[in-house]
Amino acid sequence: MTSFSLEGTFGVVLIGVLTSSILYGFTTFQSLAYFRNAHQEPWHIKVLVFLVWTLDTVHVAISGQFIYSYLISHHANFLSLLVVEWSVNVAVGLTVIIKLLVGLFFINRIRFLGNNNYVFCLALLVCELSHFSVGMAVSITSFRYEFFTTLQEKAKGLIMAGLILGAVTDSIITFTLCNYSRRSAIMDKWNDSWPAVVSVFIVHNGAITGMTDIICLILFLVFPNSFAYVALYQLLSKFYANSLLATLNSKADIVASESSWDASHGGNSIFRRIPRIGGKSIRVERHDMKGQTMRSVLGKLPATVDVSLAERITGRWETVVKKEQLREISYA
Repeated sequence: MTSFSLEGTFGVVLIGVLTSSILYGFTTFQSLAYFRNAHQEPWHIKVLVFLVWTLDTVHVAISGQFIYSYLISHHANFLSLLVVEWSVNVAVGLTVIIKLLVGLFFINRIRFLGNNNYVFCLALLVCELSHFSVGMAVSITSFRYEFFTTLQEKAKGLIMAGLILGAVTDSIITFTLCNYSRRSAIMDKWNDSWPAVVSVFIVHNGAITGMTDIICLILFLVFPNSFAYVALYQLLSKFYANSLLATLNSKADIVASESSWDASHGGNSIFRRIPRIGGKSIRVERHDMKGQTMRSVLGKLPATVDVSLAERITGRWETVVKKEQLREISYA
């Protein structure tokens, strides 16, 4: 680092930490909303949400610690501003762990929506684990270097590899999920407003994380004397957490609306509405079937009806509609 600017280094990092704290508020709000409606969710998904929220909470605390240390504890001591605080390295490690957990969730979702395409999902898993390994290597290696100048010089290759792997993995996951969304009722361009479309593409499918990785890489290469990439990297953990929670909460809203519709029809109605398949609302007659899941029944439906789209709307039919059979489909 040939020159040092407080505004271009810790000034932008402070903005990043403050913005990260605001996004953490959204993470907490979405977490509370999820647990309020998560009665039928599998236990491992509940554990995942709690773990991601806990790690994100620690990340906010760690970020506050290092910005306080630099700007308050070491006030007017400019040499100490060049020292790599331990909390900076820990914050990087926490972001990498959160990305791994959220990435595994989305890979499993792709497996389910893609009819168990194990080869493709295995390739994604290798990319995700590679990013995790490189990211943890950056976090651990950073403890060896005392100054930011040395860290940027010695670990430049690792940092670039981590950002590239993150951008590639997130972009592939986003493209795949957006492809499923485009084919489902969620992306029906005649019925959905553009804010809903943007929400599905950018937030629910994780496009924002891939774009952030790419911008971080560009900032790291183009502005090596600035900490702008560090400030933006502070937001990544929040983007991952909110992508996960937005996906889960959107499914919970659909299930809640279906339950409300059933309750309004006496609670014992044999019909359930599924939101817009092919741009229309459909009506499904059902009855109990012991020991048989929704997935095994879907194959018995008429070929003219793409009911797999209903799976893609909720993403978890085996949990919600287990032991129920579709008997007849007609447009309402």
